[in-house]
Amino acid sequence: MRTLLGYSLLLPLIAAIGPADARGVRDADIDEVKAMKVKAAYLYNFGKFVEWPATAFEGPDSPFVIAVVGSDPFARILGETVLNKQIGDRAIRVLRLNSSDEADLRPLRRCHILFVPGGVDFDAKPMQRHCAGSAVLVVGDRDRFVAEGGMIGFVLEDGRIRFELCREALERAGLNASAQLLKLARLVEAPRR
Repeated sequence: MRTLLGYSLLLPLIAAIGPADARGVRDADIDEVKAMKVKAAYLYNFGKFVEWPATAFEGPDSPFVIAVVGSDPFARILGETVLNKQIGDRAIRVLRLNSSDEADLRPLRRCHILFVPGGVDFDAKPMQRHCAGSAVLVVGDRDRFVAEGGMIGFVLEDGRIRFELCREALERAGLNASAQLLKLARLVEAPRR
């Protein structure tokens, strides 16, 4: 039964990234575009396997917003990945934030997933101020992202892209991760304050 539940989470991911990409990305032939496609598919599936409170949306027709920080090419790949897809009954909108400057962070309260690519120089403190009390899933792509206060962080493990998850951080934001997602994640405890 546990294996069946794991496969039910993996099947949408495999469909989203295609059969060749489903094996993961190997160290010897890391193709950055392929890695970005895998991460984009993960973000899409995080949206499907995390539950947001109704108050996270302005109305029944409000889109599901995924924000990407920086001028990283990832936003384009994410846009292609989610094109014509939905999360629940909601259209998906990709929003690009140019920096961690206070003025650029105002849209954060309207987003549902915030992705911080690994190469982006990003000050987490203004982001945390703007996200405080909001149901924003903060996902990052750099070492120790979850240990530094993020919610989900991509890691390379045995040559494959995996993810760490801090359940406590999600719950503090009013988010609920499905049992299937928790089984696939490497669970990390919240950092001590």
